[in-house]
Amino acid sequence: MPELNALGEKHSRAAAPGTIDPSRPLGSSLEAMSPQGPEYADLAALARRHGFDSAEQWANVGDRTLRAYGAAAGAAGGGDMEALYQQGIANIQNDAKLNASQQALILERMAKSHQRNLEAMRASEQDLAAVQPHMKKLEALFD
Repeated sequence: MPELNALGEKHSRAAAPGTIDPSRPLGSSLEAMSPQGPEYADLAALARRHGFDSAEQWANVGDRTLRAYGAAAGAAGGGDMEALYQQGIANIQNDAKLNASQQALILERMAKSHQRNLEAMRASEQDLAAVQPHMKKLEALFD
């Protein structure tokens, strides 16, 4: 992570709004780069130094690791995603400060977010076993 952070500082430029997909932050960041640009070349070199064949392979593995880590961390925290989602729905429906259209808008956004979370959980199931033994190290990297 320190090497990646150093590259981020070296090539600091804000990504265009909407170009970074939260479900694929590394892959979508890579796609936003010019393949002929210096940041892409530096990232590809970093990936090769760590045993990856390409920056794309590195980004794919990194995104899968992030999703699996998120799923494992959520499970370790005892969070029941469905129960929390249902409680959130009840809270919105029972909030007297919100009118019907506000409630509908919030509930629609919550449903989309919940669906993305479910898809991420399903996508990460195959990677959970690989990530589990490394949780302590990953937690330290993300702190």
